[in-house]
Amino acid sequence: MNKMNKLPIEKAKKPVQVKSKTGKVFTQMREEAKNDLSKFIIKPKKISEGVLEYPKIYHGTPTKGIEELDPQRSKRTAFGANAVVSGSENPLLSESFTRGELGDKPRGEIRIIKGPLKILDLTSTKGKNIWDNLANNPQKALEAGYDGIQHLNYEKRKIEAFYKDISYDKVKNGHEIQIFRKVKTSEWRQE
Repeated sequence: MNKMNKLPIEKAKKPVQVKSKTGKVFTQMREEAKNDLSKFIIKPKKISEGVLEYPKIYHGTPTKGIEELDPQRSKRTAFGANAVVSGSENPLLSESFTRGELGDKPRGEIRIIKGPLKILDLTSTKGKNIWDNLANNPQKALEAGYDGIQHLNYEKRKIEAFYKDISYDKVKNGHEIQIFRKVKTSEWRQE
């Protein structure tokens, strides 16, 4: 099976080949598939008001083959941020992390963070209240049985500046999910 057979839209449309200005042939379908990963968005189960459970989430990383992620080793902590592992339910939003914060690294890969993951939904009043009652403290959240939090994606400037091949409209409703504990990952394949 070639790589084209793994793209999500291939079965729906025949590839249309278009010549670029440099004369190289590229497949327009590949670009469509990359920007239409909506059928791969992971839907959580609602446990209670403000609390969701994800079976898994996506993690975009410039590092290939990483099998364990530890929040305590996060580079963000050097800037005073909470020690977290970030992910999303949207694979296209995760794609925006595969070349590093500034899009200047060689493309890495999208990994699957294995669940189940019990997540506080900070886009809801109840989830935000629970988080506030835990003093916005990841350690207290873990002790209370929550693996992390989710909030709306705030990456518009980064995506528009460094990832021009990703349409912000395709990811604007995605969530950043921050995990507070060590997690295992596996490779994600579009099948």
